[in-house]
Amino acid sequence: MTNMQSYQNYGSSSQARSRSPGHQKAVEVKLRTNLNKCSVVNTEDTMNNLRVEQLAEPREQKSIFFGTGLCTTKEQSIGVPFDFFGYMIVAEAIRRSIDANKTVQLIADTHAKTNDFTNPDEVDQL
Repeated sequence: MTNMQSYQNYGSSSQARSRSPGHQKAVEVKLRTNLNKCSVVNTEDTMNNLRVEQLAEPREQKSIFFGTGLCTTKEQSIGVPFDFFGYMIVAEAIRRSIDANKTVQLIADTHAKTNDFTNPDEVDQL
């Protein structure tokens, strides 16, 4: 079996449940409840930008992924982005809502080092 076939078959035994409007609605309610507990997020804006139908798909392994940049388009950051904790809180709320196994954070240090205006040693210190 090729990797693509494996990917396409991943979670296929549970497709009937994932297509169930009742299951999707339960995930949506759980998401809304958990996001309402986060004072750093506007629940309606967040819900409007989530694909609940994809989040509701049952799979053996689910992960939440987000990235943190270490520079802007013009300069290097002077520290950890102030909204870092907001990302973590929202990621954890979503992880719990969809019963995901883990949260993965990408720290874009290598990306920051590709800019002419950054100092690689200072990026490492961040």
